[in-house]
Amino acid sequence: MTSTPKPNSSKHSFPTSNFLQSGAFICDSQHAWVFLGPFVEEETSDEALQKKFPCLIAPDFFNIEKRKFLYPAFNYEFSRADFLNILKNYKAQMPPPQAIVFPAPSLATYKQSFNTIKAEIKSKKISKAVVFATTEAKATWTPNETFAMLSNILEKANPKLWLYGYWNSGEGILGASPEMLFQLENPMLTTQAVAGTSAKGREDELQSEKNQFEHKLVIEDIQDQVKKWGELVIYPTKLMELPTISHLETKINVELKTQFTLLEGLKLHPTAAVGVFPRSRGYKWMEQLPGQQDRRRLGAPFVWMRSPQSIAGIVALRNVQWDSSGVLLGSGSGIVKDSTLENEWEELRLKRQSVLNFGVDFLSEQKE
Repeated sequence: MTSTPKPNSSKHSFPTSNFLQSGAFICDSQHAWVFLGPFVEEETSDEALQKKFPCLIAPDFFNIEKRKFLYPAFNYEFSRADFLNILKNYKAQMPPPQAIVFPAPSLATYKQSFNTIKAEIKSKKISKAVVFATTEAKATWTPNETFAMLSNILEKANPKLWLYGYWNSGEGILGASPEMLFQLENPMLTTQAVAGTSAKGREDELQSEKNQFEHKLVIEDIQDQVKKWGELVIYPTKLMELPTISHLETKINVELKTQFTLLEGLKLHPTAAVGVFPRSRGYKWMEQLPGQQDRRRLGAPFVWMRSPQSIAGIVALRNVQWDSSGVLLGSGSGIVKDSTLENEWEELRLKRQSVLNFGVDFLSEQKE
């Protein structure tokens, strides 16, 4: 079995300038796995993945079938603290980022999709669906902005968040997600249900019937998908407290009895935390709802395979995305029978604000 390329842990030989032009990374609470382009894009199979790694996959939410596997030119392994220090040591060479102001997203557009989902629920076709609201700034994102936001999230982000990013050929994504899709450290598979949201300091609202019901649906959805792979351990639901918002979180472990592969893991997408419950209703129809067409990678899997026995997949939330057309900011919320338009709209604002906070010195959003 071969692995290409081999990891490098030297802080002194890291080419920061090249990384800011074409790079990727993923961080847990302690570690940083960092990738340097140019990236080779390939369509591949489970059999090929057993022989060639590491690789990344970062598809669009509605086009996961068109995924490409991204093989970096070089990869590095650092502690999260060392990765931050590399950037701090390079800061003097970087110009300040430009100010980027996002227009307020359209409540009228979101309301149309909200009402459609409520009608689907009323007719008992579904119990829950997640609708996103996005806003795009007509600005050009440069390595200066990548450097500034990456430095901020490494320094300020809660250790519970997964930090991630990928940029190449003028387009990219950068964020800090609270939600793991799956993590494989053979023979243990770990996933989590993250659903139910409150503003910081109002965590009592997470005990409401609405939030408890929403969280229960996500647990049920994930449990139904992973039970085929082995014996489940479902941990007690906990509170995930973040700087501006809090969530309900339930960890699920699977002691594997059958083979689990990266391509199998991608079939978990989308869980009821970002998709539709029940799954039998499908989710592709939601792309036709107002405001849902241009989400790109928002809510999609962002997966890194270190080896066939070590894979980490997160849900690409709380991010900015950019390409030649501008810079995209978005957030989503789960709609159930007790949801109200006013409360969901405020939840969306809080989630976007958590992203703006990572670019506090150069990212902002206009008032409605």
